[in-house]
Amino acid sequence: MITFRPQCTFPQEGPAFVYQPDIRSTMDIIWSSVIIIFLCTWSILHTNVPCQLRPLPHPQSRLEYLLRLCASGWRALKVKAGWMIFTIFVPEYILGAAVDDFWSSQVITKAIVAFQGEEKHADEIEWTLTHTHYAHIGGVAVKFPPDETNGAPISGEPLAADMFLKVFVDRNQRGSRYLGSSDWNVHRHHYSLARNYIINSVGLGGRQGRVASNHRTANGARALCGDFWTLSALQLLEARKAGIIDKFPSVTVSEIDDKSKSDNLVKTLALVQVVWLGIQLSLRANAGRQSSQMEVMALAFAVCAFITYALLLQRPKDLNTPTVIQAVRSPTEEEFARIVEWSVCLDFAQLTPSIPNFALAFYDPRMESWLHAAGTLGGLFVFGSVHLVAWNFSFPTATEQLLWRIAAASIAVTPLLFMAHLVFGQEKASASRFGGVVRFIVAIAGWTIILLFTVSRLFLLVEAFRSTYFLPPSTYVATFAENIPHMG
Repeated sequence: MITFRPQCTFPQEGPAFVYQPDIRSTMDIIWSSVIIIFLCTWSILHTNVPCQLRPLPHPQSRLEYLLRLCASGWRALKVKAGWMIFTIFVPEYILGAAVDDFWSSQVITKAIVAFQGEEKHADEIEWTLTHTHYAHIGGVAVKFPPDETNGAPISGEPLAADMFLKVFVDRNQRGSRYLGSSDWNVHRHHYSLARNYIINSVGLGGRQGRVASNHRTANGARALCGDFWTLSALQLLEARKAGIIDKFPSVTVSEIDDKSKSDNLVKTLALVQVVWLGIQLSLRANAGRQSSQMEVMALAFAVCAFITYALLLQRPKDLNTPTVIQAVRSPTEEEFARIVEWSVCLDFAQLTPSIPNFALAFYDPRMESWLHAAGTLGGLFVFGSVHLVAWNFSFPTATEQLLWRIAAASIAVTPLLFMAHLVFGQEKASASRFGGVVRFIVAIAGWTIILLFTVSRLFLLVEAFRSTYFLPPSTYVATFAENIPHMG
């Protein structure tokens, strides 16, 4: 590997104000960009309230205290680190979820406020948009009195519905030596309601059968088979209408804000770093000096992050415990079914009674998938379009320059391809008498679009790093922005 060490003259002895050198290194470029990507992907994550555990007795030794501290820290870190890595590869998914949450929370808040206008108790809290966000991250839980008979009511040979429920029950009755046992138990009556719902509405009444892992109502019914329910805002409204709870949780906006761990320092650092990057790129463009592909990629992450910031401004962040309210009674079969119908939407299986991260609480099932899709596709357009800033940049080879243009343009036009695929592809499949063949062709087209997007995204990520070794000399010429405080 070829290296170059710049030589700078030193000031003479005596007092002096020494300016930043008029050159920047490869690592200056890489670190300033990586720090922006890290700050943007970490600070936009608003993780939900985790599953609740029973408190452990006082530790018997300092070692046990440290082990508990490490276990607690690792529990939170692994969730956030995992989602941060996911966000680096698919930042537009988080943006799509933010768009959906922003719209649905507005509509749901109006529905609850309208209900309170008719049936609000004198001592009941006034519902706000912050309360809706609070419920959507799992901030409100309903606790039922212990059931007289413990255990799941399975008689005879278990059905497919029982096996579907057993996976959930076994997982959530396990605890941790250093974190505590699960504060969740099977509730016999709720288990029967969930079992009957899954048999009758989902179709797992036989001894064999499967259901899609992301089946919304099957997951929703399974999450309500215990004595501890974590409900979305609409599910709370349904429980309030039915009289399962006699009032909404008595928690004020100030109390929610106090519990929220919104890290203003990290967000401020991200803002300062992104503003610095914007100044840097503007000064370089004005002076005719090339920036790096790495900096353009960092700018794309920053744009997506700040749109997400704006949408999630009133959403609480990183809470550890919910507000628990006591149930007045258990639901009837009809009430249980209505609550399940408002279960959150997931792209994966729900394996805990808490609301999973980035689950979508919806108001209109016809609009929900389109809202998330529109937000995600809009994020794709923004992310790909920003990469087109490097259209005329110098690349290691002409082929790589062409591939960068194709990859950035492909990501930018992916929304149009997906919309065309969803609208025209489904219409053709429904209208054609060769429906099976057309559906197969439509499926192939859909997977081709996904493959094109995946390859394009990976190429941009790899090429941004690779090209830092082949940058032209003008890229290393510093600007006045180097004298502005920043990280890197």
